[in-house]
Amino acid sequence: LKRASAAATKAGVPLYLGSGADSATIAQYAPWLTGGVILSSALRQAGRAGAPFEPKRLKAFVIAWKSALKGPRKR
Repeated sequence: LKRASAAATKAGVPLYLGSGADSATIAQYAPWLTGGVILSSALRQAGRAGAPFEPKRLKAFVIAWKSALKGPRKR
C-alpha cells in the first residue's frame, strides 16, 4: 500500500481501496489513500453482499472514516 500510494501521488492519480475496509480497519488504510474507499458488503447486514444496508454499520464506518482522516497522511 505504501508503494501504491507513493506511485499514485507521483502520477497525480487517486488511490482507492476496493476491499478489506470496514469500521475496524479503515484507520490503518486511510493514511495511504489518496482517493477514498469502495464499500459494500462491510456496510450490509451480516456483512453479506446484496443484503440490505445496516444503519449501525453505516454510522460506525462514517465515524471511523472521519476519525481516520484527522490523522497524519502518509505518502
